[in-house]
Amino acid sequence: MIELKPINKQIDEKEILNLLNLKGNELVFLSGSLIQGIGNRFSDIDIFVVVEDFEELKKDETIVYNHDDIKTTFSSILGIGCDIEYWPLSTVKEIFNQINNLDKSDIDSPTLTQLDIKGYSLNSLTSFVHRFLVGKPIHNANIYDELKASTNLDKFYQFMTRYYINLVDGFYNDATGNLDKGEYETALYLARDILIKTISAYVFSQNVTLDREKWAYLNLKNISKENKEAARILQKVDKVLFYKNLETAEDLKENAEQIIILINNIINIISKEHGGY
Repeated sequence: MIELKPINKQIDEKEILNLLNLKGNELVFLSGSLIQGIGNRFSDIDIFVVVEDFEELKKDETIVYNHDDIKTTFSSILGIGCDIEYWPLSTVKEIFNQINNLDKSDIDSPTLTQLDIKGYSLNSLTSFVHRFLVGKPIHNANIYDELKASTNLDKFYQFMTRYYINLVDGFYNDATGNLDKGEYETALYLARDILIKTISAYVFSQNVTLDREKWAYLNLKNISKENKEAARILQKVDKVLFYKNLETAEDLKENAEQIIILINNIINIISKEHGGY
């Protein structure tokens, strides 16, 4: 039985497999926030089917979006929506092969073009890796275990930490520039967005994965339960994001400045821990 703790439900693996037209040699794993334990009653279950003969799926009339890279369809079970994605095994193997072949100079590169598979965006590739890592295999688990065991996950976490730091770098001057200009509302808006990206970088630096920034705060909160440094960061994040009275322009300016200082502090923590970035 699959435990969905956020909504206090259980689902039989066989019922999920019955939603799929399987031939036997596919890898099937479940993922998403419900499987990870951080979802809610509106969350879906993500079902990933990794197939060797991807071309054969072109004949499958049950697939709603029959694209060349990823094929997607939808279903439901016990009132819970299910998003079903089909991926070619060759692509999945290439993703993990490219992760294993990353070196320090690749990860330090500001361009981050080292995960590059024709027809796929970087976001779709890294999102798949995240969902794989937090996933639960329910069919041909040996394939899942072999792929995971053969992958240097430290390189993936380092890569994603660098990715988010690059995003921070890209928006940082926009926040400080608007602050200097006196556009305090815009500066604060940008600073908050950059802080979430900074938290995402920190989460990955702790060898925890996420695929959407909306989960960054919750992941930081979970990490803080056993990590004193993360708990101190969380306390500061709470202070600047949630417990400020913003009634005047000076309040907006001060809050934006405090967030920018916190951003720099978190980036420095990441750099000290990992010797760079």
